[in-house]
Amino acid sequence: MTLDGHQGRPVAIDLCTGCQALWFDKYESLQLAPGSTLRLMKLIGESAFLEYAEVHGNMYGTSRKQTDNMTNAGKDVILEIDVQGALQVMEKLPDAVSIFIMPPSYEVLKARLTSRATERSEDLALRLENSHYEMSQNSRFQYVIINDEVRLASRKLASVICAERQRRIRQTDAIQGILDSFERSKSV
Repeated sequence: MTLDGHQGRPVAIDLCTGCQALWFDKYESLQLAPGSTLRLMKLIGESAFLEYAEVHGNMYGTSRKQTDNMTNAGKDVILEIDVQGALQVMEKLPDAVSIFIMPPSYEVLKARLTSRATERSEDLALRLENSHYEMSQNSRFQYVIINDEVRLASRKLASVICAERQRRIRQTDAIQGILDSFERSKSV
């Protein structure tokens, strides 16, 4: 990860590392690494990202290769991404499970973001302004978890994952193996 020396915040990640979540600040890219913008555009053109979007003035994306490697290894992949990216994933992967994590109120969101003190005031204002649109998109998701208390929200997320793993369509190989054992028992 590269840090912007005068503000100490992450502004770029090596796009070749295969990181799951990539962050690329388009406004400072030419200062950080000549050709970074061209490299990013090339990767977008090569469909290297499962999703990518400009969010709050920064470019974000999720490596398609890394995600494919994890799913092919039988792992659940949880993407912590913005609404724009999530809608792209839902379009590309219709079987993906979509979960919208919602704060209990605007006031709580504002307090949480402010208390983190990780953003400049203008960046915080943009995030809060964008939150109105993002909240309006909750109906496009299969599940909504209200994050009023972290431990409870985590349990709700775990329960969604557990329930989704039990869907028949996600267990076809195991089910077939069991059915085959019953068929084999008939000939004994």
